[in-house]
Amino acid sequence: MSVIYDNVIEIPARAKTKNPLKVAAYCRVSCESDEQHISFESQIKYYSDYIAGNPEWIFVGVYAEKESGTDFTKRDEFNRMIKEAKRGYC
Repeated sequence: MSVIYDNVIEIPARAKTKNPLKVAAYCRVSCESDEQHISFESQIKYYSDYIAGNPEWIFVGVYAEKESGTDFTKRDEFNRMIKEAKRGYC
């Protein structure tokens, strides 16, 4: 409940969650060029650091692959991430 003091509204802090959110990263590039390799490594580092840096999250890992095309059936890491999420692992 908010409390008002002389035109100042006090908003109580949210209660911390009992069960932190499990968070994973999915990183992907579509070709093997040097530029894409650098982008791939940058994605992995950025999201790993970002997720691990949030104290309200549990970092469960990175799912990463170098795969071309738009066919999700050929994306092994993406499909593994989805299966593990459905099982509650991530």
